[in-house]
Amino acid sequence: MAFNISTTETINNSGVVNPQTVTNGICQIKNYTTTNSLSGQLGGSTDPSSSDGTSLITLAFTPLFATSKLFLFSNTISISEGTNAFDLGYVAAYVDNTRLQMSATPLENLSHWVGSLFCSWPSLSIIFNSWGNNTKNIDIRVGANNNNTPIYVNLNPDAAGQHPSAEINFTIMEIKQ
Repeated sequence: MAFNISTTETINNSGVVNPQTVTNGICQIKNYTTTNSLSGQLGGSTDPSSSDGTSLITLAFTPLFATSKLFLFSNTISISEGTNAFDLGYVAAYVDNTRLQMSATPLENLSHWVGSLFCSWPSLSIIFNSWGNNTKNIDIRVGANNNNTPIYVNLNPDAAGQHPSAEINFTIMEIKQ
């Protein structure tokens, strides 16, 4: 899919251009930021459904056009284990209980870490069809393939003094077709 970024349009503070002036291109950008951190037995599965894992953040989004494409992406998310019991941390995005994408990066080899503990840094990047002009929530969930192991999301459990959690950023771009 090809799209154009118009250099003559200025996206205002709400992330929207005048939709009437965009023929084919980006017509809306919405950014979301969280410093949420999670720890404990957060659940999960090797093929997670919308009820597996734990919700990290919910992104409410209203497309301007029913026929547009939506592009959801994030920066990387730190997921590590508390015991050597899981081999896969993931982040997944769901709309209406339907999975849009699950990302599970290959874990760093246990020989790199004290105690044979794994960690991963998954991110999201997916283009999908608009669902219409109504607001829907995109549920961003994290988990592990072994739902009984303690995991840490956006948190360093071994730091002597916890620093504030890092920002995790999500962006949704609407691309008018």
